[in-house]
Amino acid sequence: MSMSLGQAFVVDNRPGAGGNIGTAAAAHAAPDGYTLLMSTSGPLAANKALYKDLPYDPLKDLAPIGLFATLPNVIVINSKLPPKSLRELIDYAKGHPRELNYGTVGVGSSQHLAAAYFEQLTGTELTHVPYRNIAAYTPDFIAGQVPLGFQLLPNVLGLIKSGDARPLAVACRRRTGWKWSVDHDERATPGS
Repeated sequence: MSMSLGQAFVVDNRPGAGGNIGTAAAAHAAPDGYTLLMSTSGPLAANKALYKDLPYDPLKDLAPIGLFATLPNVIVINSKLPPKSLRELIDYAKGHPRELNYGTVGVGSSQHLAAAYFEQLTGTELTHVPYRNIAAYTPDFIAGQVPLGFQLLPNVLGLIKSGDARPLAVACRRRTGWKWSVDHDERATPGS
């Protein structure tokens, strides 16, 4: 962006509270055109319904500029666990209700909403473990303490490439063409 706009950029990551901390900082910054927020759907849409006292109003305090990227959620499982397909994951989760932990970057994040939707569609019961950020989640995923994820692809691509994570499904409308294969079977979950 610096090269394109001829302007220096300072990255100020402020994770936490489902993205509310960083979003509030941007929303309350001087309206001088020098603060840009790059965010996911949680702080801009879902959190308004999920948090009682949101410290900003996404519709009044922020002005949208454009869509930067579309990132699919990928269902990944620790490679040491038995499921090798989405159908096997559903069966495994049904056989181990509330025993399968999944990590997210917070309540209301796209990861959390994807997991809740998965539970609703499949009749499974999982245990949500919210983290402050993806860096805190990753070691617990590798160790097998939180062996399931409904993560944005960039969050787990390294884990997939290293073999620590097995991708089981991707939430996107078209086949991806990625070198690793995932379940695209529309019959894998009812209603999908």
